[in-house]
Amino acid sequence: MAETHSTKIDWTGSAKMGNQLANSVPPGLKSELIIEGDLATLSVTIKCESLERLRTIVDEVLALFGQEEDSD
Repeated sequence: MAETHSTKIDWTGSAKMGNQLANSVPPGLKSELIIEGDLATLSVTIKCESLERLRTIVDEVLALFGQEEDSD
């Protein structure tokens, strides 16, 4: 059985930004958006067999989130 590496990115902020970030999560990644009033929590779980690939995907997700926050 192959080794699996995983990590979880949690973000908390405004409901508006949470929706924007949730929409930018790449297909194939597990994500969950919870909105309570004006506050949102977005969790993205990433699993890969390669640690290098995991790091690449995490970097891509964080870059996407940064672009969304900068455009707001």
